[in-house]
Parts: sequence; C-alpha cells; structure tokens
Amino acid sequence: MPLPNDITLNGVEYSVVPGAYRKRNAPAAAAVNPRDVRRLTLGPFGGGQRQALASHTRNPQPATQSSSWDSVGVAPCFDGQGIEPFPFSAAFTDTIGDVPSMTSRAYGVIAGSSAFIGLGRRIYKSVALTNGTWSALTAAADLGVGFTIAGLAYYLDDLLVMLSTGQDIRKFNTVTNSLSVWRTGEKGQVGAGYKGQLIYAPKLVNNQEELRLSGTKWNGNAVTHLRYLDSPILSMALFNGEVAIATRTSLYLMGGDPYPGEADDATVTADTSKAPEWRGNPRPIMTHGAFAADDDFIFLCSYRGRLYT
Repeated sequence: MPLPNDITLNGVEYSVVPGAYRKRNAPAAAAVNPRDVRRLTLGPFGGGQRQALASHTRNPQPATQSSSWDSVGVAPCFDGQGIEPFPFSAAFTDTIGDVPSMTSRAYGVIAGSSAFIGLGRRIYKSVALTNGTWSALTAAADLGVGFTIAGLAYYLDDLLVMLSTGQDIRKFNTVTNSLSVWRTGEKGQVGAGYKGQLIYAPKLVNNQEELRLSGTKWNGNAVTHLRYLDSPILSMALFNGEVAIATRTSLYLMGGDPYPGEADDATVTADTSKAPEWRGNPRPIMTHGAFAADDDFIFLCSYRGRLYT
C-alpha cells in the first residue's frame, strides 16, 4: 500500500518538497565534564647566582633564556633557582648558651616578627626580621631545670612549646616573651600548627599511636579530637598545605577542617546542637614495610615541594 506522504518520522507523516531536504549530522552531545583542564607551568628557573630565568626554549640546542631579571633589590634563593626580595645576605657569628647535639636538637620557627630557636631548656629570639642589621640572638625564655624542648609550632602569632620530658605544652607569647600552660593536661612531643589549631602527639607509654587535634567550640571552650594511626608516631611537618606525619611504619597526610559545632536554638522545638568535630582523617601515602630504626625520621622537612628526612 503506498504511503499517503513521502516519509514517516517517529510516527508522523511528512511531505518532502523537492530540493528542500538536507541530511545533517546530529550535534555532538556535550561532554560529561566540559571543563578545559590545562597545566600551568611557571619556569623552569635556573642559571645560578643572581640570575632568575623565566623560561628556556627547548630548541634549538643549546637552550637560550627567553627572559630574565636582576636587581639590587632581589637575591637568589632555592639553590639559585629563583629570587627573593632581600638586598643581600652576610655571615654572622653568634654565641648562645646551649649547644645542639645528637640528643639535644635545635628547632626553628618564624612567628610574629622574629625567628625563634628552641634548644635545650631555652627559647632564643632574633631581632625583628624587618631590621636592616642582624644582631645576636637573645635568650627570650628559660623553662628551667627538668625541661627539654622537643619541638616548636606556630600558633596564632605565638609559639607552642612541646616538651620531651612530659610536661604540659607551653604557650610562648612572641611579644612579651612570657610562658604559660597552653591547655592543662595536654602534652605533646611532636606537633605542627595547622589552620589556627595544633596537630600533635603526646607519645605516651602504651598509647604512642594517638594523634590529637585541638579545636575550639562555638562558645570558645577548648576541645580535643582524636585519631589513631597504625604505629607509634615519630615526627611531623607541614607539607603541601597539610601535615605530614611519620610513624614507625608509614607516612600520612593530615588535613581537613576544625568545625566548632553549633548551640541549641531555644526557638526551635527539640533542637539539638551539633557537636564540634574535626572534618577529615589522616590519609596514608606510603608504608615502607619495616619497623623504623630509632634514628629514622628524626626530622621531616618540606623544601621546594618535596618532603625530606
């Protein structure tokens, strides 16, 4: 039986005008993720002393710089791979009352307007970093007999002093040079300041896997959050915007956010407050498969995007 019209599309009949029909491909469906992802590369920087090269051409060989700069107001840093805004550097001989050793390490932190070194039972303070002339370090605080500094952490423009001898963590005011107990009963031997809080480990006997994360509730009261890692915690350092944690068997990254919680709303029937929490958990990035020796992971140091120990 002949069709009453020329074509049927989806059950609907159509007449085709001669010369008016054109075949076209359907438009491509939109990609699931239409974002245009590109890699941004700055550099490479090279050339050594007093040269900062923005880029090199790959061909022809040898490579030639496309742009560079040099000035009295900048100086090389990162092994000559970049610049920083200082006019010059000079050697300075200093004498302090404590001497670092294999059993008494020096811990450095920049906080407020000065650099600080924790060594033995004392905290040493530099002149203001804005000063044009360097001078000798001064003993800004003496914790006294029976105290041994195990680490310093930046904390809200001040310092938190961790002690290997088991006393409560001390807070050092970088302006007044005064010492006080940070939080009663809170002890730490290694730690790092992070997002206005402290991530630390007391390394207590029979509980050396415990990781503590300080928090502040909505009403200003202190709170402590707990995590537990796979084996005794050894050291910590800031790395790639998070806290790197070395244990006897693994490396972790700890990030996340402290959440202060919420109060009950008296105007809402049966309202319940939201408890404070630390939103995030430690992520293992490597397990080396053997129990670390006593002199492994004595320190962690982040430098030019890599983690060293």
